[in-house]
Amino acid sequence: DKDSFYLSDCEMNSSTDTWSPSGVEYDSEIISEGHSSVTNTFEGTTLKANSFSLSGVESWNLQNGKSLRFDLYIDDIELFKARTKLMAQLSSDSRGREDYIQWDLTKTPGYDSLKEGWNSVELSFAEAETVGSPDLSAVRMFTLGSLAASFEEGESLKLNLDNIRVYGAAGDNPVSPEDPDEPGDP
Repeated sequence: DKDSFYLSDCEMNSSTDTWSPSGVEYDSEIISEGHSSVTNTFEGTTLKANSFSLSGVESWNLQNGKSLRFDLYIDDIELFKARTKLMAQLSSDSRGREDYIQWDLTKTPGYDSLKEGWNSVELSFAEAETVGSPDLSAVRMFTLGSLAASFEEGESLKLNLDNIRVYGAAGDNPVSPEDPDEPGDP
């Protein structure tokens, strides 16, 4: 996406990516492009464990953003649809608890076409729910998590993320010193 700003390309060598919770790891085997993705195993019922959160070292200017895009790997689509209610969030609050825009993936146009394996997800800023007073010129956190996980004992679901970017925001942010590519180059 040449007109996109990459929040993270999910590469292991990125010194600017801070991922939580502690279960989020880099995966060099299941990738959509590049050398790695990030992965987490969803199980149990707590949001903290069943999420990916990325905090920027500096804030991201996403005020001209048109859509949030990312690649999502699902290892079991039936379990995914039966046990999760995935939400994506961009927050100007560094803790991600107030002042954010969010999307309920179950209510987005592409939800029914999600499949096992890699999926390209695109979420329109125009369709996002606003909570509090988010400052899109100073976004500090991206979160993808399941608010209503209901895994039974012994069940688990592996999800991977790659290429997290905001279309329309490429010119609003500096190039990361660790990234030799121009903004928007995958």
